[in-house]
Amino acid sequence: MSLEDNFNEARAEWKKHIKRVSYSSNPGVYVDCEPYRRLVSMGPEILPYIRKDLEEPITNNLETIGFFWLHAIYDLFGEKFSVPEEIMGRTKELVDYTIKWIDEHGKK
Repeated sequence: MSLEDNFNEARAEWKKHIKRVSYSSNPGVYVDCEPYRRLVSMGPEILPYIRKDLEEPITNNLETIGFFWLHAIYDLFGEKFSVPEEIMGRTKELVDYTIKWIDEHGKK
């Protein structure tokens, strides 16, 4: 399987996990699963796929992973990826910032 195939498979499994735990307000619950760990273990090479996913419209019914990708990018890059305090909690701004960050810092 290609990296993209592995990414898409793990992403689909992670998306199911997110839907199962959507009742929780604890962000740790959303990333405490094997599919998430598999995604992060793929390394920075998955950034183009994350970017593509971030371009999808974010819905309230969790049809997209949306801002949950911020956790993965932080786990991949640590302090190199930091979100400005003034946009915390504003999903559209967070996504726009993350796409721009990937374009400037990520592998293309």
